[in-house]
Amino acid sequence: MALTARYRALGPRVSDLCKHMLPRKTQLGLYSDRQYDRVRGFVVLAHAEVEFCVEKLAEEALTTAIGRYLADGQMRSCLANLVAWIPVDRRPKSWGAWTDSARVRWSVKYYRTRVVRYNHGASKRHILSLSEPLGIVEGALDNGWLLLADTVFRRRGSMAHTGVAAQSEPNPEDQRRDLRGLVVGLRGLDRLLTQSAA
Repeated sequence: MALTARYRALGPRVSDLCKHMLPRKTQLGLYSDRQYDRVRGFVVLAHAEVEFCVEKLAEEALTTAIGRYLADGQMRSCLANLVAWIPVDRRPKSWGAWTDSARVRWSVKYYRTRVVRYNHGASKRHILSLSEPLGIVEGALDNGWLLLADTVFRRRGSMAHTGVAAQSEPNPEDQRRDLRGLVVGLRGLDRLLTQSAA
């Protein structure tokens, strides 16, 4: 299955950030304070790119699915899962009288305004909060990738929310490897979202 344009754009963007911000590997593994600050900046910016990509992949799958549904009347799995996922206490009182089309439209709007809008990360919890309403559960995703997402998210949080005095010096090669691994692992979610909208 072909990868989405959104996903295909992420790898080159993270590679550009690597080139712009990460120092070349040194024999002793020692870097200047400026280079360490650039490594920290890389982690924050690259993580933001991954977070944005995950959110947009989910939204674009819904947009594709709803367009196809409105064109041919066939319910796509991500839409059926989303409608079923909406908590009963969040549904409008007239929900039972609505057509399937009205429920789908309302559910997509709810997802965009209540789930995507309040997503603030790309950790395992954040990824699952975006994917599970669409029917892509934890067991369908690579557990190693989800654990890496947690590791990178914690590291990013530490770099973004604590002073440099409380941080250890980040190894540029570890950051490069982990962010590339996060991007490569995202391929599985991209494919599952594309399948759910087909």
